[in-house]
Amino acid sequence: MDQLLECEKCSRKSPPARSECLYCGAPLAGAVDRSRPIRKMPRILDEWEKGFNVVVKPIANQTGRFERVNVEEIAAELDLVVDDLIKLFSANVPFPAARVESSAEAEAISAVLREYGVETEVVADQKLGLSSPQKRVRAVAIKGGSISFTLFNTGDVENFSSEDLKLIVTGSVFEKTIETVEKHSKKHTNKTLNIGHTARDQRMIDVYAGNEMIGYRIIPTGFDFSALGAEMSILATENLQKLFVKLSNCIANGEAINGYDEIRNSLTNIWSFEEVNSTKGVTKKGVGNVNVARQTIVTNLNQFTRFSRLCRQFI
Repeated sequence: MDQLLECEKCSRKSPPARSECLYCGAPLAGAVDRSRPIRKMPRILDEWEKGFNVVVKPIANQTGRFERVNVEEIAAELDLVVDDLIKLFSANVPFPAARVESSAEAEAISAVLREYGVETEVVADQKLGLSSPQKRVRAVAIKGGSISFTLFNTGDVENFSSEDLKLIVTGSVFEKTIETVEKHSKKHTNKTLNIGHTARDQRMIDVYAGNEMIGYRIIPTGFDFSALGAEMSILATENLQKLFVKLSNCIANGEAINGYDEIRNSLTNIWSFEEVNSTKGVTKKGVGNVNVARQTIVTNLNQFTRFSRLCRQFI
C-alpha cells in the first residue's frame, strides 16, 4: 500500500487515496488521484432485494492481516463500526464488507479495499441460492467412515463418506415476538394498552457434503439423537453440541465453524435481522374507537443461512 500522507494541519496520517484528511478534513498535499470519490456507502438493501456482496476472504494468519490493514481507515471508508470490523477480521471466516445493488458498485468497493491489502470477492445473492431451503435432517447414523442422513419430511436416506464432508457450521437462531394492542380513538390519538414479549433461541447445524452448495440442516426439534449412544443427554442443546463435535471429528478434508454467535450482531451492519410486521385483529370499542392488535417477529434465521452458504462458497 502506498505510504500514508501526513496532514499539515493536524499532523495525523491518512491514506493517499483520500484528497482530504481523514480526521480534520483539511486538504492533503501530495494525495494521489485514483479517479474515485471518498466512499459514501449506499443505502442498506432490503432482505428481499437481489444484491451483490463484497466478501472479505478468510486467511489463516490474522496477525499478518492486521499488520497490513488499518481497520479504522477501512471502517471510515465503509461507514462501519471499528469494533465490529475488528471482530469480523478476527473470526477468520468470510464476511460481507458491503451489500450493494450492482456488480459495478461492488467491484468499485473491492478496488478500495485492495488498496488496503484486503483480498475480496464479489458474491451475488443469487449465487447463495437463498430461494432453495436447506434439507432438514431427522436422524444421523455414523459408522466407521460412513455417514447417513435421514431427511425429515420424506424419510429418504442419503449416504456419503467422511471424505465427502466439506463443511459444518453451527450457530444459534433466535425468534423474538412482540405483540401490542393499541387504542385508536376518533380524536386521532393512539394509546398503547398492552405489550407482550416472547423469545426462543435454538442452536442448529448445517452440513455440506460433496460438491453440493445446498446443505443439510439439523434442528433439535423433532431430531433423533440416538447416534450419540451413551453420550446422549436429556438436554437438546447439549446433544446438539455433542453431535457437532462428533461430526467435526469425522471431517477428513473440510472445516468446522462454530464462531457465528460471536459475530452475528456485527454482521447486522450488512445483513440485518429479518423483521416481519402484521396486524392480528381489529376490535371496535365504542363509537369511533377501535383496538388494533399488532405482531412483530424478529429473527436472524436468514442471516445464519446467508453466513452458512457464504462459508460454503469458500470451502
